[in-house]
Amino acid sequence: CEKLAVNTDEAIVLEDSESGIQAGFSAHIPVICIPDLKLPEKEFLSKASFVFDSLFDVIEYLEKNN
Repeated sequence: CEKLAVNTDEAIVLEDSESGIQAGFSAHIPVICIPDLKLPEKEFLSKASFVFDSLFDVIEYLEKNN
């Protein structure tokens, strides 16, 4: 966020990996998980704000909530 000059309260993290989910969660940025080949363990899924099936679901979510 610093490199892009974006406040963390204006950012979201789109991730499919456990390490990416953890990074977003640790940075206090809302995480949207879009699982790919491996579904993250429940411990990491619980750290995601949302779990969507596809990026199309993310677009729909953003359109409804902005």
